Amino acid sequence: MTNDPPDWETLETHDIRWSRVFGVQDVTRRSPRTGRVGTYQVIHSAPWCNVVALTPDDELVLIRQF
Repeated sequence: MTNDPPDWETLETHDIRWSRVFGVQDVTRRSPRTGRVGTYQVIHSAPWCNVVALTPDDELVLIRQF
């Protein structure tokens, strides 16, 4: 027996945008606990991470890319 919460029922999906890097969908789901229905934006992508660079003075380092 697991303590995993029950899955939310998917009622509808709508593709918003797909590219080589990621896809975005509107997904309408029903909460298994309350029965409440909501629409959420879901991002589909390969595993990745972000790195935030800070200077010794706690300033954020940003790079402009074109």
